[in-house]
Amino acid sequence: MRTVLYLHNSSQISGGERSLLGLWSLLDRERYRPVAVLPSEGPLADEARKLGVMVVILLIPSWRPMAWPVLCQVRRVLIDLVRKEKVRVIHSYSPRNNIMVVWVARSCRVKVIWHERNIPVAGEADISRMFQGWPDALICNSQAVAARFVPSSKVRVIHNGVDASVFVMSRDKVDAKKDLGLMDRKVVGVTANLSPRKRLDVFLKVAAEVMGNEAGVFFLVVGGAYGPDSRGREALLRKQADDLGLTERIIWTGFQEDVRPYLTAMDVVCHPTDKEACSRSILEAMAVAKPVVAFADGGNPEIIEDGKSGILVYPCDIKAMAAAIGLLLNDPERRERLGMVARARVGLDFSLRMNAEQTMGLYQTLCI
Repeated sequence: MRTVLYLHNSSQISGGERSLLGLWSLLDRERYRPVAVLPSEGPLADEARKLGVMVVILLIPSWRPMAWPVLCQVRRVLIDLVRKEKVRVIHSYSPRNNIMVVWVARSCRVKVIWHERNIPVAGEADISRMFQGWPDALICNSQAVAARFVPSSKVRVIHNGVDASVFVMSRDKVDAKKDLGLMDRKVVGVTANLSPRKRLDVFLKVAAEVMGNEAGVFFLVVGGAYGPDSRGREALLRKQADDLGLTERIIWTGFQEDVRPYLTAMDVVCHPTDKEACSRSILEAMAVAKPVVAFADGGNPEIIEDGKSGILVYPCDIKAMAAAIGLLLNDPERRERLGMVARARVGLDFSLRMNAEQTMGLYQTLCI
Protein backbone atom coordinates (compact mmCIF):
# COMPACT_ATOMS: atom_id res chain seq x y z
CA MET A 1 0.00 0.00 0.00
CA ARG A 2 1.28 3.46 -0.93
CA THR A 3 0.65 6.52 1.22
CA VAL A 4 -0.42 9.71 -0.56
CA LEU A 5 -0.03 12.96 1.37
CA TYR A 6 -2.51 15.72 0.47
CA LEU A 7 -1.82 19.36 1.33
CA HIS A 8 -4.84 21.62 1.07
CA ASN A 9 -5.15 25.33 1.81
CA SER A 10 -8.64 25.47 3.33
CA SER A 11 -10.61 23.81 6.08
CA GLN A 12 -13.98 25.01 4.76
CA ILE A 13 -15.96 23.22 2.08
CA SER A 14 -16.71 24.60 -1.36
CA GLY A 15 -16.38 23.15 -4.87
CA GLY A 16 -12.70 22.24 -4.72
CA GLU A 17 -13.08 20.57 -1.34
CA ARG A 18 -16.06 18.54 -2.56
CA SER A 19 -13.89 17.28 -5.40
CA LEU A 20 -11.22 16.25 -2.92
CA LEU A 21 -13.75 14.48 -0.69
CA GLY A 22 -15.11 12.70 -3.75
CA LEU A 23 -11.63 11.47 -4.64
CA TRP A 24 -11.03 10.20 -1.11
CA SER A 25 -14.38 8.40 -1.12
CA LEU A 26 -13.38 6.37 -4.19
CA LEU A 27 -9.68 5.91 -3.49
CA ASP A 28 -8.73 2.23 -3.67
CA ARG A 29 -7.71 1.67 -0.04
CA GLU A 30 -5.96 -1.60 -0.88
CA ARG A 31 -3.54 0.41 -3.02
CA TYR A 32 -3.50 3.91 -1.53
CA ARG A 33 -3.69 5.33 1.98
CA PRO A 34 -4.63 9.03 2.22
CA VAL A 35 -3.14 11.43 4.77
CA ALA A 36 -4.29 15.06 4.71
CA VAL A 37 -2.50 18.16 5.99
CA LEU A 38 -5.02 20.96 6.59
CA PRO A 39 -4.50 24.46 8.03
CA SER A 40 -7.07 24.10 10.84
CA GLU A 41 -9.94 22.10 12.18
CA GLY A 42 -13.20 22.62 10.34
CA PRO A 43 -15.81 20.97 8.12
CA LEU A 44 -13.24 19.52 5.70
CA ALA A 45 -11.28 17.88 8.51
CA ASP A 46 -14.50 16.46 9.95
CA GLU A 47 -15.63 15.00 6.62
CA ALA A 48 -12.15 13.65 5.87
CA ARG A 49 -12.09 11.72 9.13
CA LYS A 50 -15.52 10.24 8.36
CA LEU A 51 -13.94 8.83 5.20
CA GLY A 52 -11.09 7.30 7.17
CA VAL A 53 -8.51 9.87 6.14
CA MET A 54 -5.74 10.60 8.64
CA VAL A 55 -5.77 14.38 9.28
CA VAL A 56 -2.80 16.45 10.45
CA ILE A 57 -3.39 20.10 11.35
CA LEU A 58 -0.51 22.28 10.20
CA LEU A 59 -0.71 25.83 8.90
CA ILE A 60 1.77 26.62 6.14
CA PRO A 61 2.57 30.35 6.36
CA SER A 62 2.87 32.68 3.42
CA TRP A 63 6.29 33.08 1.86
CA ARG A 64 7.59 36.26 3.45
CA PRO A 65 11.10 37.02 4.78
CA MET A 66 9.76 37.47 8.31
CA ALA A 67 8.16 34.01 8.17
CA TRP A 68 11.38 32.21 7.28
CA PRO A 69 11.99 30.65 10.76
CA VAL A 70 8.41 29.31 10.83
CA LEU A 71 8.69 28.01 7.27
CA CYS A 72 11.80 26.07 8.26
CA GLN A 73 9.99 24.58 11.25
CA VAL A 74 7.02 23.58 9.09
CA ARG A 75 9.35 21.96 6.59
CA ARG A 76 10.94 19.92 9.38
CA VAL A 77 7.51 18.75 10.59
CA LEU A 78 6.51 17.72 7.06
CA ILE A 79 9.78 15.86 6.48
CA ASP A 80 9.23 13.92 9.69
CA LEU A 81 5.63 13.17 8.66
CA VAL A 82 6.64 11.98 5.19
CA ARG A 83 9.26 9.64 6.63
CA LYS A 84 7.10 8.33 9.47
CA GLU A 85 4.08 7.59 7.26
CA LYS A 86 6.24 6.29 4.37
CA VAL A 87 4.70 8.73 1.90
CA ARG A 88 5.29 7.94 -1.78
CA VAL A 89 3.41 10.83 -3.44
CA ILE A 90 2.59 14.35 -2.24
CA HIS A 91 -0.53 15.80 -3.89
CA SER A 92 -0.58 19.56 -3.32
CA TYR A 93 -3.17 22.28 -3.80
CA SER A 94 -2.35 26.03 -3.98
CA PRO A 95 0.94 27.82 -4.79
CA ARG A 96 1.86 28.33 -1.13
CA ASN A 97 1.74 24.59 -0.50
CA ASN A 98 3.31 23.75 -3.85
CA ILE A 99 6.59 25.47 -3.10
CA MET A 100 6.78 23.91 0.35
CA VAL A 101 6.20 20.33 -0.86
CA VAL A 102 8.95 20.58 -3.47
CA TRP A 103 11.31 21.75 -0.75
CA VAL A 104 10.26 18.76 1.36
CA ALA A 105 10.31 16.23 -1.47
CA ARG A 106 13.91 17.00 -2.40
CA SER A 107 14.97 15.85 1.04
CA CYS A 108 12.72 12.78 1.10
CA ARG A 109 12.93 11.64 -2.53
CA VAL A 110 9.18 11.40 -3.04
CA LYS A 111 7.09 12.38 -6.05
CA VAL A 112 5.13 15.64 -6.17
CA ILE A 113 1.89 16.54 -7.93
CA TRP A 114 0.62 20.10 -8.17
CA HIS A 115 -3.14 20.30 -8.66
CA GLU A 116 -4.11 23.39 -10.67
CA ARG A 117 -7.78 24.39 -10.45
CA ASN A 118 -7.90 28.08 -11.36
CA ILE A 119 -7.27 30.54 -14.15
CA PRO A 120 -5.51 33.66 -12.82
CA VAL A 121 -7.38 36.90 -13.37
CA ALA A 122 -5.83 40.26 -14.19
CA GLY A 123 -3.15 41.23 -11.71
CA GLU A 124 -2.65 37.75 -10.24
CA ALA A 125 0.81 36.24 -10.53
CA ASP A 126 0.94 32.73 -11.99
CA ILE A 127 3.52 31.23 -9.63
CA SER A 128 2.84 27.67 -10.76
CA ARG A 129 3.59 28.54 -14.38
CA MET A 130 6.85 30.23 -13.37
CA PHE A 131 8.05 27.05 -11.66
CA GLN A 132 6.25 24.36 -13.63
CA GLY A 133 9.45 22.32 -13.98
CA TRP A 134 9.61 21.66 -10.24
CA PRO A 135 6.85 19.03 -9.70
CA ASP A 136 6.81 15.56 -11.20
CA ALA A 137 3.29 16.10 -12.55
CA LEU A 138 0.67 18.81 -12.84
CA ILE A 139 -3.02 17.96 -12.78
CA CYS A 140 -5.13 20.60 -14.53
CA ASN A 141 -8.89 20.32 -14.18
CA SER A 142 -9.53 21.61 -17.72
CA GLN A 143 -7.79 22.27 -20.99
CA ALA A 144 -8.24 25.98 -20.24
CA VAL A 145 -6.13 25.59 -17.10
CA ALA A 146 -3.56 23.47 -18.94
CA ALA A 147 -3.16 26.29 -21.47
CA ARG A 148 -1.41 28.28 -18.72
CA PHE A 149 1.59 25.97 -18.98
CA VAL A 150 4.23 25.20 -21.56
CA PRO A 151 3.15 21.89 -23.17
CA SER A 152 4.83 19.02 -21.37
CA SER A 153 4.34 15.34 -20.62
CA LYS A 154 4.06 16.40 -16.98
CA VAL A 155 0.76 18.19 -17.63
CA ARG A 156 -2.33 16.00 -17.25
CA VAL A 157 -5.90 17.16 -17.76
CA ILE A 158 -8.28 15.45 -15.34
CA HIS A 159 -11.67 17.16 -15.32
CA ASN A 160 -13.69 17.50 -12.14
CA GLY A 161 -16.28 14.82 -11.66
CA VAL A 162 -19.58 14.39 -9.85
CA ASP A 163 -21.65 11.36 -8.96
CA ALA A 164 -24.72 11.80 -11.15
CA SER A 165 -26.57 9.11 -9.19
CA VAL A 166 -26.42 11.37 -6.12
CA PHE A 167 -27.59 14.46 -7.99
CA VAL A 168 -31.01 13.20 -8.90
CA MET A 169 -33.93 15.52 -8.33
CA SER A 170 -34.62 14.85 -4.65
CA ARG A 171 -38.27 15.78 -5.03
CA ASP A 172 -40.78 17.01 -7.58
CA LYS A 173 -40.19 20.53 -8.91
CA VAL A 174 -43.67 21.59 -7.83
CA ASP A 175 -43.00 20.53 -4.25
CA ALA A 176 -39.56 22.13 -4.28
CA LYS A 177 -41.05 25.43 -5.41
CA LYS A 178 -43.86 25.12 -2.87
CA ASP A 179 -41.32 24.78 -0.05
CA LEU A 180 -39.84 28.11 -1.11
CA GLY A 181 -43.21 29.82 -1.51
CA LEU A 182 -42.73 30.02 -5.28
CA MET A 183 -45.67 28.02 -6.59
CA ASP A 184 -46.39 28.71 -10.27
CA ARG A 185 -43.39 31.02 -10.50
CA LYS A 186 -40.55 30.93 -12.99
CA VAL A 187 -37.29 30.50 -11.08
CA VAL A 188 -33.75 31.38 -12.13
CA GLY A 189 -30.94 30.49 -9.76
CA VAL A 190 -27.24 30.41 -9.10
CA THR A 191 -25.22 28.18 -6.78
CA ALA A 192 -21.93 29.76 -5.76
CA ASN A 193 -20.05 31.04 -2.74
CA LEU A 194 -19.94 34.79 -2.25
CA SER A 195 -16.31 35.29 -3.27
CA PRO A 196 -15.83 38.18 -5.70
CA ARG A 197 -14.41 35.66 -8.21
CA LYS A 198 -17.87 34.10 -8.57
CA ARG A 199 -19.26 37.39 -9.92
CA LEU A 200 -22.64 37.36 -8.23
CA ASP A 201 -22.71 41.08 -8.97
CA VAL A 202 -23.05 40.04 -12.61
CA PHE A 203 -25.85 37.62 -11.73
CA LEU A 204 -27.79 40.46 -10.11
CA LYS A 205 -27.42 42.62 -13.22
CA VAL A 206 -28.61 39.71 -15.36
CA ALA A 207 -31.53 39.16 -12.99
CA ALA A 208 -32.58 42.80 -13.33
CA GLU A 209 -32.54 42.44 -17.13
CA VAL A 210 -34.60 39.24 -16.98
CA MET A 211 -37.08 40.78 -14.54
CA GLY A 212 -37.63 43.67 -16.91
CA ASN A 213 -38.73 41.26 -19.64
CA GLU A 214 -40.42 38.44 -17.73
CA ALA A 215 -43.42 38.80 -15.44
CA GLY A 216 -43.45 36.78 -12.24
CA VAL A 217 -39.87 35.51 -12.34
CA PHE A 218 -38.01 34.94 -9.08
CA PHE A 219 -34.33 34.43 -8.33
CA LEU A 220 -32.41 32.14 -5.95
CA VAL A 221 -28.89 32.76 -4.65
CA VAL A 222 -27.69 29.53 -3.05
CA GLY A 223 -24.38 29.97 -1.25
CA GLY A 224 -22.59 31.72 1.57
CA ALA A 225 -19.30 33.31 2.49
CA TYR A 226 -16.10 31.43 1.74
CA GLY A 227 -12.67 32.72 2.60
CA PRO A 228 -11.53 36.13 3.83
CA ASP A 229 -12.46 37.94 0.61
CA SER A 230 -16.13 37.04 1.23
CA ARG A 231 -16.40 38.91 4.51
CA GLY A 232 -19.05 41.60 4.24
CA ARG A 233 -19.79 40.51 0.69
CA GLU A 234 -23.40 39.52 1.32
CA ALA A 235 -24.29 42.99 2.60
CA LEU A 236 -22.80 44.57 -0.53
CA LEU A 237 -24.69 42.18 -2.80
CA ARG A 238 -27.96 42.73 -0.98
CA LYS A 239 -27.47 46.49 -1.33
CA GLN A 240 -26.89 46.03 -5.06
CA ALA A 241 -30.05 43.91 -5.31
CA ASP A 242 -32.02 46.64 -3.54
CA ASP A 243 -30.66 49.28 -5.92
CA LEU A 244 -31.69 47.13 -8.90
CA GLY A 245 -35.24 46.67 -7.59
CA LEU A 246 -34.80 42.95 -6.91
CA THR A 247 -35.56 42.94 -3.20
CA GLU A 248 -39.01 41.36 -3.50
CA ARG A 249 -37.94 38.92 -6.20
CA ILE A 250 -34.83 37.32 -4.74
CA ILE A 251 -34.25 34.67 -2.08
CA TRP A 252 -30.88 34.36 -0.34
CA THR A 253 -30.54 30.86 1.09
CA GLY A 254 -27.04 31.13 2.57
CA PHE A 255 -24.71 28.14 2.55
CA GLN A 256 -26.51 24.84 1.95
CA GLU A 257 -24.96 21.45 2.58
CA ASP A 258 -27.41 19.92 0.11
CA VAL A 259 -28.13 22.06 -2.96
CA ARG A 260 -30.32 19.48 -4.72
CA PRO A 261 -33.71 20.76 -3.48
CA TYR A 262 -32.82 24.28 -4.63
CA LEU A 263 -31.55 23.11 -8.01
CA THR A 264 -34.76 21.13 -8.39
CA ALA A 265 -36.80 24.30 -7.87
CA MET A 266 -34.91 26.17 -10.60
CA ASP A 267 -36.15 26.31 -14.17
CA VAL A 268 -32.86 27.74 -15.44
CA VAL A 269 -29.44 27.87 -13.81
CA CYS A 270 -27.26 30.92 -14.45
CA HIS A 271 -23.49 30.70 -14.08
CA PRO A 272 -22.05 34.23 -14.19
CA THR A 273 -18.41 33.49 -13.31
CA ASP A 274 -15.84 34.49 -15.91
CA LYS A 275 -12.49 32.70 -16.23
CA GLU A 276 -14.01 29.59 -14.65
CA ALA A 277 -11.73 26.55 -14.75
CA CYS A 278 -14.02 23.52 -14.39
CA SER A 279 -17.12 24.43 -12.44
CA ARG A 280 -18.62 21.84 -10.09
CA SER A 281 -21.67 24.10 -9.83
CA ILE A 282 -22.29 23.68 -13.54
CA LEU A 283 -21.73 19.92 -13.37
CA GLU A 284 -24.09 19.55 -10.41
CA ALA A 285 -26.82 21.55 -12.15
CA MET A 286 -26.41 19.45 -15.29
CA ALA A 287 -26.58 16.27 -13.19
CA VAL A 288 -29.98 17.43 -11.91
CA ALA A 289 -31.02 17.83 -15.57
CA LYS A 290 -31.10 21.62 -15.49
CA PRO A 291 -30.18 23.81 -18.48
CA VAL A 292 -27.28 26.11 -17.64
CA VAL A 293 -26.58 29.49 -19.24
CA ALA A 294 -22.89 30.43 -18.88
CA PHE A 295 -20.17 32.50 -20.50
CA ALA A 296 -18.19 30.93 -23.33
CA ASP A 297 -14.79 31.28 -21.73
CA GLY A 298 -12.43 29.36 -19.46
CA GLY A 299 -13.37 25.71 -19.15
CA ASN A 300 -17.11 26.23 -19.70
CA PRO A 301 -17.04 25.20 -23.39
CA GLU A 302 -15.40 21.93 -22.35
CA ILE A 303 -18.43 21.12 -20.20
CA ILE A 304 -21.39 22.67 -22.02
CA GLU A 305 -22.07 21.93 -25.68
CA ASP A 306 -23.72 25.15 -26.80
CA GLY A 307 -27.31 24.54 -27.85
CA LYS A 308 -27.16 20.85 -26.90
CA SER A 309 -26.54 20.57 -23.18
CA GLY A 310 -26.85 24.25 -22.23
CA ILE A 311 -26.33 27.70 -23.69
CA LEU A 312 -23.08 29.68 -23.89
CA VAL A 313 -23.01 33.42 -24.51
CA TYR A 314 -20.22 35.88 -25.24
CA PRO A 315 -18.13 36.55 -22.11
CA CYS A 316 -19.49 39.27 -19.82
CA ASP A 317 -22.41 40.03 -22.16
CA ILE A 318 -25.15 40.62 -19.60
CA LYS A 319 -27.89 41.33 -22.14
CA ALA A 320 -27.09 38.17 -24.10
CA MET A 321 -27.15 36.07 -20.93
CA ALA A 322 -30.49 37.58 -19.90
CA ALA A 323 -31.91 36.97 -23.38
CA ALA A 324 -30.83 33.30 -23.32
CA ILE A 325 -32.42 32.83 -19.91
CA GLY A 326 -35.63 34.46 -21.10
CA LEU A 327 -35.69 32.18 -24.14
CA LEU A 328 -35.50 29.10 -21.94
CA LEU A 329 -38.05 30.37 -19.43
CA ASN A 330 -40.59 30.56 -22.23
CA ASP A 331 -39.76 27.22 -23.86
CA PRO A 332 -40.38 24.33 -21.42
CA GLU A 333 -39.74 21.66 -24.05
CA ARG A 334 -36.32 23.05 -24.87
CA ARG A 335 -35.47 23.34 -21.18
CA GLU A 336 -36.30 19.70 -20.66
CA ARG A 337 -34.39 18.59 -23.76
CA LEU A 338 -31.24 20.50 -22.84
CA GLY A 339 -31.47 19.28 -19.25
CA MET A 340 -31.72 15.62 -20.18
CA VAL A 341 -28.78 15.85 -22.59
CA ALA A 342 -26.81 17.67 -19.87
CA ARG A 343 -27.45 14.92 -17.33
CA ALA A 344 -26.39 12.22 -19.79
CA ARG A 345 -23.22 14.16 -20.62
CA VAL A 346 -22.19 14.40 -16.97
CA GLY A 347 -22.67 10.68 -16.47
CA LEU A 348 -20.64 9.86 -19.56
CA ASP A 349 -17.78 12.39 -19.52
CA PHE A 350 -17.60 13.95 -16.05
CA SER A 351 -18.20 11.13 -13.60
CA LEU A 352 -16.55 11.08 -10.20
CA ARG A 353 -15.46 7.51 -10.87
CA MET A 354 -13.60 8.58 -14.01
CA ASN A 355 -11.88 11.39 -12.13
CA ALA A 356 -10.73 9.02 -9.38
CA GLU A 357 -9.51 6.34 -11.80
CA GLN A 358 -7.48 8.85 -13.80
CA THR A 359 -5.96 10.29 -10.62
CA MET A 360 -5.05 6.86 -9.29
CA GLY A 361 -3.59 6.01 -12.67
CA LEU A 362 -1.23 8.96 -12.30
CA TYR A 363 -0.26 7.82 -8.80
CA GLN A 364 0.52 4.40 -10.22
CA THR A 365 2.72 5.90 -12.95
CA LEU A 366 4.66 8.01 -10.47
CA CYS A 367 5.17 5.10 -8.06
CA ILE A 368 6.71 2.74 -10.64
